Amino acid sequence: MRHQVRIQRLSSHPARFPTTSSVFVHGNVTPDCSTVIAVDLRVMTDLNEINALKASFLGALDTAALLEALRDKVIALDPGAQISGDDLDELGRATLAHAVSSQALRGFVESMRARRSA
Repeated sequence: MRHQVRIQRLSSHPARFPTTSSVFVHGNVTPDCSTVIAVDLRVMTDLNEINALKASFLGALDTAALLEALRDKVIALDPGAQISGDDLDELGRATLAHAVSSQALRGFVESMRARRSA
């Protein structure tokens, strides 16, 4: 995810490197590799926060439906039998999708909480 940030840096060459600037960075890497002493993230306010929450929630429900579709197949497994590679692949895809969507929803909820407590 890219954020516009305001970077303040120590510089021995003020003419070459202004003390503050707005640049786009990814993660914690600055374009010119200068020492960063402060980062002021200006994260865009989501005007449709509730719609984004609904979309994230529905995504998690959709992946839960993938797991539900596998319920009978998993419950019917013979404890003494081997699981086929195709069944494991299908179960792996469904569980990964659900884990990712659930964690994304959780992260979104936590970011909403953080904004409200700030």
